[in-house]
Amino acid sequence: MPTAADGPWPENADTVDRPRELTVFGVEPADDGVPATLRSELPDDADLLVLDRPAEKLSLDERTIGYLRNPALLFWGLVVALGALRDRAFYGTAGRRFVHLAVEDVAAERGLPVVASGRHPLAAASESSIRWRAGGWIAALAGVSGLASVAVLPGLGTALFLLTALALVAAYLLAYSGARMDADADRLFERTLQIAEERGARHPVAVVRSSRRAGVVRRAKSARIRTRERQLSPVEDETGDEDDLDEEGEFAE
Repeated sequence: MPTAADGPWPENADTVDRPRELTVFGVEPADDGVPATLRSELPDDADLLVLDRPAEKLSLDERTIGYLRNPALLFWGLVVALGALRDRAFYGTAGRRFVHLAVEDVAAERGLPVVASGRHPLAAASESSIRWRAGGWIAALAGVSGLASVAVLPGLGTALFLLTALALVAAYLLAYSGARMDADADRLFERTLQIAEERGARHPVAVVRSSRRAGVVRRAKSARIRTRERQLSPVEDETGDEDDLDEEGEFAE
């Protein structure tokens, strides 16, 4: 079960701006346990589902501009594409699409609206500082140079150079994603709050990537919104004891 709603202000809950309560579910792509878990954990009084997926598809021009701003994201896109091919082989659909379909199916059963609130990573590239963009170009050039060297002059030396270049790209992408994590979680919370207020929702449920769950919950608590949270997938403890622990380490009622 989700953790009990926190917050030391139940006596003035009616004075808190909408929404009165927010439930945040963290999910991992391509987990076939999401539909059943979401169905059983969705609060009875939930009146809106907010999904962490891009609200709009980027045009070819927008994608091109995003890659020009940070070409290192091309390598990220390649990894994502390979992951999508793997998921299609095992699950018959892309991992993220699998979660989206699960949310939409459960929402249809409950008669709940589903609203996308996320943003494509390339759309966020415009917010990166000059240093991050410069680092992206350096990492991308290193990666391309490593690939080209192996293709033109294969050998042990060029193979080691390629590994070093790819390690540089991976290190940059890891640092970049870490730097973007808080900003993405903050934006996701703001969009969730905006959507809930526009639709008059009193208890929205946000289904977000696991890496963003903590950030969204932190922002909700800072905004004095009573918050429940649960990691829907992967389920590490079948007994559910770990998920039923509240923030003080005690079992939630």
